[in-house]
Amino acid sequence: MTPETGSLRREMQPPSEYATRANRPSEVREQMPKKIYHGKVSAFCREKGFGMIRMEAADDEVFVHISDVEGEYIPLPGDKVRFCLCPIPPKLE
Repeated sequence: MTPETGSLRREMQPPSEYATRANRPSEVREQMPKKIYHGKVSAFCREKGFGMIRMEAADDEVFVHISDVEGEYIPLPGDKVRFCLCPIPPKLE
């Protein structure tokens, strides 16, 4: 997730298993879809290191973990971002 330029929900929890950029095998990274999506950060908890992005093209939200954020960027609600989607857990059958 990279920056282009609501309030945090208390019930937001990370998935029980999620693949981050740090623990994805290189063969999985190479097979990931390269489509770029655009959206806006709807919530992000700095203490827990995760949040949600509302997609521009669809009325849907996706999970984001700080380990997938490129560089020293800390997402803030309202930030416009571009990102790729990765299945959780990665299933590239």
